[in-house]
Amino acid sequence: MVYAQAIAQQILNGFFHHYKLFQSITAQAPQAFATRDWATMRHIASLRISYYDTRVNETVDTLASVVNDPADDPQLWIDTKECYLQFLAFHPQAELAETFYNSVFCRLFERKYYNNDFIFVQATLADAPALPVEAEYRSYFPVVEGLKPTIRQIITQFEFGCPFANLERDIRLLLKAFIKQAPETHVKSHQMRFDILQAPFYRGQAAYIVGRIVSSTGSQPFIIAVLHDQDRGLYIDALLTRSSQMRVIFGFARAYFMVQTHAPSALVHFLNQLMPGKTKAELYNAIGFHKQGKTEFYRELLAHMQHAHERFELAAGTPGMVMMVINLPSSPMFLKSFEIALARVNPSVEKPCSSAISWLNATIGLAVWPTPGNIPTWPCPLAVLAKNYCNSWKTALPIRCASKGIC
Repeated sequence: MVYAQAIAQQILNGFFHHYKLFQSITAQAPQAFATRDWATMRHIASLRISYYDTRVNETVDTLASVVNDPADDPQLWIDTKECYLQFLAFHPQAELAETFYNSVFCRLFERKYYNNDFIFVQATLADAPALPVEAEYRSYFPVVEGLKPTIRQIITQFEFGCPFANLERDIRLLLKAFIKQAPETHVKSHQMRFDILQAPFYRGQAAYIVGRIVSSTGSQPFIIAVLHDQDRGLYIDALLTRSSQMRVIFGFARAYFMVQTHAPSALVHFLNQLMPGKTKAELYNAIGFHKQGKTEFYRELLAHMQHAHERFELAAGTPGMVMMVINLPSSPMFLKSFEIALARVNPSVEKPCSSAISWLNATIGLAVWPTPGNIPTWPCPLAVLAKNYCNSWKTALPIRCASKGIC
């Protein structure tokens, strides 16, 4: 058990080093924004993407020569996971640390060990004490000093490193925009409060203030966009007050936001309250934790498969030349596999897409789909089926599914 604890501590140290560096590079974004150093902003965004794999590889290199294969000592890795889980009980980035553990394990060993005995296929911290969302935002009360002074306090508390060209004008226009766009917030100033995320969001050449107005009539989310007006200073460029608009800003087709956070799960929970239509996977992706986004996506797929008793079908639309796209009718998720690769597996098949989808549906009725007590040995049920279809894991690799969220 002492050896298992040492391994768990080594992996946790690797995660700590990763998160510390990730946050330190993110902390450079405000200065780059203040000085309009857009080249540095792009460089920071690029570095953040590669940091995760670099830190995982460093940890793997440290452990590779000193740990045993699970086949030789399965109890060691069961104990290691249990020790690691104890470390995470009150960890502020526990969900990210789980995924980091998975990544290290999956690069150390073969896929046949990818099950819930050795890695965190299912989230194990669902019943742990939740981090308070209040850790990520600060509340402001207009009843104390009035509405305009409160808005001025909200904007000036962010250290953008550059003065506003005409803040009083911007506040006046901001109030008019609120009145026009969000009539449900038309209550007296002493009957509302502002909940504002403490760190601004940076992306491209803009900074964003994210928050909500809470009153007796409900909650109103909003985003305030701040831009540079050449050499004249900062100005408030736009106000968004609809959740549908915010979902576009946090959409998967856009670059990751750069935002400092000590408790990512609390930040994601707050954002999810503002945008109920967004999944945890999408929100983790939006703030730069792309590996966690993949993990959450995979778990969403597993959860859906526990209850869906239906067949895969070809997605609607024009078939592609090199891949097929399939989905479950009740799920918004789509899975891709390369038609060319499937044709190589069985060259006699004239239409590999039709053959593969027919085979999948014929096999699904015989497959044992995952339940909390029955996690498949392979990373994804579809990959299990693909393995049987292709007869070997190497030829099954072209099946592109959410399994990367685990490894």
